[in-house]
Amino acid sequence: MLALFACSLTNAGFAEPPLPPEGKRWVINHELSDEFDGTQLDETKWIDHHPTWKGRVPGIFLPSQVSVRDGHLRIRGEKLEEEIVVKRERGEEDVYTIAGGAVVSRHSAFLGYYECRCKAAATTMSTTFWFSGGGGIGPNGCDSYGQEWDVQECIGRQGDFSGKYFANGMHSNAHYWYTDCDGEKFDHRAEQVRFDDDELASADFHVYGGWWRDATRASYYYDNGEPKEQTFFNEISETPFDTPMRMNLVSETYPFPWIELPTDEELADPEKSVAIYDWVRAYKLVDFDAPEIVQTNPNKLPNGGFEAGDLSFWKGRNGRREVISDPEHVESGKFALRMRGRTELSRRVILKPKTMYEFSCSGKVIDGTRVRCDIDSGKLFSAAFKEAKYTQTDGLFRTPESGVVTIRVTGGGSQAVCYLDNFVIREVEPQPVTPSTVVDAFEERLTLAGDAVVDVQAGVVRVPLVYASNQERSIRLTLRRGDMVLNEVTWNSLAGYGNGWVEIGGGEIGAGDSSEVSGDLVVEAKFEGADDDSSVSCGVTTGQ
Repeated sequence: MLALFACSLTNAGFAEPPLPPEGKRWVINHELSDEFDGTQLDETKWIDHHPTWKGRVPGIFLPSQVSVRDGHLRIRGEKLEEEIVVKRERGEEDVYTIAGGAVVSRHSAFLGYYECRCKAAATTMSTTFWFSGGGGIGPNGCDSYGQEWDVQECIGRQGDFSGKYFANGMHSNAHYWYTDCDGEKFDHRAEQVRFDDDELASADFHVYGGWWRDATRASYYYDNGEPKEQTFFNEISETPFDTPMRMNLVSETYPFPWIELPTDEELADPEKSVAIYDWVRAYKLVDFDAPEIVQTNPNKLPNGGFEAGDLSFWKGRNGRREVISDPEHVESGKFALRMRGRTELSRRVILKPKTMYEFSCSGKVIDGTRVRCDIDSGKLFSAAFKEAKYTQTDGLFRTPESGVVTIRVTGGGSQAVCYLDNFVIREVEPQPVTPSTVVDAFEERLTLAGDAVVDVQAGVVRVPLVYASNQERSIRLTLRRGDMVLNEVTWNSLAGYGNGWVEIGGGEIGAGDSSEVSGDLVVEAKFEGADDDSSVSCGVTTGQ
């Protein structure tokens, strides 16, 4: 027999993630969060240039334009005293006349909530917050794709050009960069999400947030208001955004004449030409009541042992690939991969640039000659499996300037059968990430949300709890009938922003129909040590 407690949830206006899904808790992702409180860029987290892009002509990214002071990251646009000429393939040249800047994360992001508080430069150079990288072999095997997720793109002033709307509000895009089997390239975009605002983006600081929910969709938040939703382009792949990306904070020149180039006068004015980032914060979801596990040197290959039970993060072509659970062919854990025929398995991995890593994997060959495992076509690592029992291969490699490498495994002949397990990449000399100095990531509060449930047969009350706390806190739960306390327990909450159910013993709640049992029951909750007037309570209604 059930009785329902009806409760209400208040919506607090604060720079933090949206309500987490039931059974989950948001926690800070320190690798991608920074308050910029120091005097220089934190090299454990950031690169002061873009590792694979010089910048859009005529704006070039230069480390000299990036600085940290007064609690802010600053990226200045400036007129170059002398043009910079960069030679490209086939003798072509790019001529740069404007200096911009790019700050790129050393660590990759995958799913989660990301937000930044920034003030746009008062010029036509961009102030942006976006993610890029990832991708790999496309769904047809002979094609390929890349990802770009733009949480915010803007400029700081208007003018007589068609892209002037970029000077106001928030503009969010998602690009599925696709190359078909004939080598033709396409920019497939999701429908743009826009938040309108009469105020220029350069007039004040604003908070821009994006929730990368899964491989198919995202939600966007402007100044922590109501969200707008976006479905990624999915006509080629059902899961278009299924690999990690880097975070980018960039000030660049936009395509002319869609947006005009900045004037020499505004570039010379330091009050106008600087994009200012107050902070960036990243959050990841963990289970509601599970401690966060922090590894000092984690495997950089999620699902490297196929323990997800599928080929998440891996791409393949030709032959057959399947995750199996036969203990005879699993080296460790519950799963391994079986490959049949002339097949290929690969994945693109985003690592720190110019850094030493150790790679290892295990394999065995039942039928066929051998199976090769390479990193970047053997330039960084190459090994072969040819034994009928599992053997492990390992070695060291140094990442290129981009930090992006591709692991590729190729099967033997048409009748080949091989098994693979336990792909691991770890940093040789891991550098601890500086914890974010944010102490107020969450507005601390406690709410009884939705409907609580009294289970008379089990003798418990299941209480829907939403709380936010920047440290571990004890929560006192009290079950009352009138002035009588039926039960009182302490529940230890973990740091973060959680949404889940907790139980309190029902005590002498009695028997009978729902109205008799629940008539005057009340649940009260408060943080231990908090004032009594901070207590929240939930009354009883009838229902099933």
